[in-house]
Amino acid sequence: MLNDLAKKCVELGCDINVLSKYVKENPVFFPDFENVSYVGPRALRKAEGGYIINSRGGLIHILTNEANIGNIVFGDIRVENAHDTIMDKGTFWYIYDRLRSKRPYGTKTCKKLRKYTQKDTTGRPETLKRLLTTSEGHTCTYFNLMSGLSYYKLYKPNIVRDNALICIPAENIEKLVEERLIEHVKEYDLGSFEDEFKLRKKALLKQLRDIATRIAVIDEEVDNLIENMGKTKIEAVVNKIEEKVAKLLAEKDEKEKEVKVVEKSLNEIPDSIQTELRKLQGSITDKSADLRNSILNMLIHVIYIYCASTTFFKVSIEWKVPEWGTEETYMIKAKRNIRWTEQETDMLKEMYAAPEITRLQMLEAFGNRDWFSLKKRASELRIKWGGPREGNDLNPSLSWDDMQFLEVSGYTLETFPFGKWNSATGRAGRKFSPRRRQPTC
Repeated sequence: MLNDLAKKCVELGCDINVLSKYVKENPVFFPDFENVSYVGPRALRKAEGGYIINSRGGLIHILTNEANIGNIVFGDIRVENAHDTIMDKGTFWYIYDRLRSKRPYGTKTCKKLRKYTQKDTTGRPETLKRLLTTSEGHTCTYFNLMSGLSYYKLYKPNIVRDNALICIPAENIEKLVEERLIEHVKEYDLGSFEDEFKLRKKALLKQLRDIATRIAVIDEEVDNLIENMGKTKIEAVVNKIEEKVAKLLAEKDEKEKEVKVVEKSLNEIPDSIQTELRKLQGSITDKSADLRNSILNMLIHVIYIYCASTTFFKVSIEWKVPEWGTEETYMIKAKRNIRWTEQETDMLKEMYAAPEITRLQMLEAFGNRDWFSLKKRASELRIKWGGPREGNDLNPSLSWDDMQFLEVSGYTLETFPFGKWNSATGRAGRKFSPRRRQPTC
């Protein structure tokens, strides 16, 4: 089974991205270990009767594990040829040199090191990551680009991450939600929520007292240890005392850092949420991320995202304030490149140059791809359009799914009420039910 995976890896040029996509479509199944075996933490996901690969990291770990060629590595201990090999050594090192940057003894491999400059972890902070999800339980990630743009992405949980379900510009959805929040606050008395702020403030103050007590204890222990160290000349005892002092001082440093974090959180808590929000004059974007997070998480249960078509998606907010209920509106997704499958490519080659195929028929056949996408892929394949010229009036940025969605909703792209909130009739709180159908995104 492992050798089959290694063979497939070599066939795919040791491209871990292509291999992970293959494994996603053709799961590699490992049977259960024997009862006497220690399983421990592994780069596998438990399934009925065994395990399956769970991630790119899992694939790399399994294929480059030296146990495959009989070596045992445990910390700094290394024993070669300790047991029989389960993979050809030539194949193992061929894969290892293409998936790892260095061999076990530090020799550089032929793997090309990539410089990742797109993601910027020090950029704009997020405020909705913990709130965004779908009715299927997709997990939300957040990232900043060096260009200054930020996005939320939703993935299915516990799978090899390939294509995200949806990619949402962070600034757009945060502004939409925050402005709606301000509209409600202007009309509603939120005095009852001040109690939650008071409880949080009380907990933070207690945390500061506990930290101060622990720091005082550490100082006393360090003084006693240093005093005892001066009374002994046994080197082994002195070394142990020095180690303990070092650990205590390291713990003190961590506690002092924790104090700064707690104090910052404490300063962000407003004395009155009602007064604070009324001062915002329709915007909370100039406030710190911690304060915005506190306010949003205190007033919102969850924000559900539903794909309506390739371009449009629905935002549904379940408010914690009963009178606000559940509200929904529509937004436009960030454009993303959906990988072309071999089946789609073959179909494009067959249809794009056919003289009897119209643009509308092309869009209907591909469903979630717009004309820009079809035209770009055809250009890459050096295929010329052979169909009639009719259909030039179609919006090239809309897919067939988009056009069907607009037709059903009774709007055009120009008249669609983006950002207009509607109450989910008959649905309040967590009784919100998903929409009629869930087309492919």
